[in-house]
Amino acid sequence: STSTETRNDPNYLPNTYRRNGAAYTPIDRTEVYTTNLPQTLMTINGSLDSSINNFALGQQLSGFNNWSMQEFIVYEGDKSSDESNIETAINGYYLIY
Repeated sequence: STSTETRNDPNYLPNTYRRNGAAYTPIDRTEVYTTNLPQTLMTINGSLDSSINNFALGQQLSGFNNWSMQEFIVYEGDKSSDESNIETAINGYYLIY
């Protein structure tokens, strides 16, 4: 694909990505997929479009979905000030990186 889109869903408006506890700036969806094939802790700090009526997660052969997951955690509200502590706790439990 020649798209430079990084969103995992067309209704998702990401602000920042973190990969294994560090800032991460993918150039396109292909990079998001290929650099996260091994076990990876991804944090996406963003918001959903206000007109959303569904949200897709996981992996499929076409479209925006491109991750298979073991866990998916959603927080209501802004947790950006706690994200490092949250990532450390998750990594401590799962030994991801």
